[in-house]
Amino acid sequence: MRPEDLRWLREVLPAPLVEGITGVHLRRSGFLCLSCRGRGFCGKPKCPVLLRAEALARTGKRLSSRIWGSSPPSVFVGRLGYPRVYVGPMLPPYLGDTSLLDTPENWTDKSVEEIVAFRSSLVRGKKRERVEAAKGGSRLVEVLQEMAMGEQPVEAEILLSKRPSSFLTVGEEIPPMGPSAPLRELKISYVKTNRVMERIFYDGDLRAQEAVIELYRSGIPVSKIQRAFSMGIFGLKERRRLVPTRWSITAVDSILSEELVEELKDFD
Repeated sequence: MRPEDLRWLREVLPAPLVEGITGVHLRRSGFLCLSCRGRGFCGKPKCPVLLRAEALARTGKRLSSRIWGSSPPSVFVGRLGYPRVYVGPMLPPYLGDTSLLDTPENWTDKSVEEIVAFRSSLVRGKKRERVEAAKGGSRLVEVLQEMAMGEQPVEAEILLSKRPSSFLTVGEEIPPMGPSAPLRELKISYVKTNRVMERIFYDGDLRAQEAVIELYRSGIPVSKIQRAFSMGIFGLKERRRLVPTRWSITAVDSILSEELVEELKDFD
């Protein structure tokens, strides 16, 4: 990463914060941000890029290659390189009740700054796995599936191959993301899994669409259903796959919206 790539940040952020950022990834939609530099050209009351930069820098400055914390629980499945994608746990570098960090349903009364801080505090350990690993054969995927079915935060320790990199991605459609690094080892404590979700996991004859609807009817938050969907926990056993997080969000939303629309059609 060239020093000049961070030059514009040094002009708008305190030097100690910029030191916590590894570099900048610029998307096509982010060129306006480079010209604006926090002056409000986009019309938003607060610059989303600077908010992300501040939160990311604060997290990145205090990290090492070993992270011990409480995962909300949270897991990540990337889409680049499909069908061999990055997967891994997400956790902040501290212990406690961290469930709020990855439960959007509880963010309605939170400020933009708080939400950005939530997302930026989650450190990602990542390792390449084939999407078919959802059917078995990968110890890492099995542990992540267990975490995805968890009802409460899970104490975890991750050993990374290097200190996490804090890259700031500049673009309008990019959600806040925390630091990341290749994963070498993952250890977790006891996971209290959701009983309904666990039963569905072991039901290899239940279709994914039916599973999503049943979980929604049982009162499980949509964000938790999306997380489990991404880890290939639902569906016919031989057809299960890891699903990139973005795709799982779209799939679950589509299944539930179609179901609810059909209900409305029958409403008298």
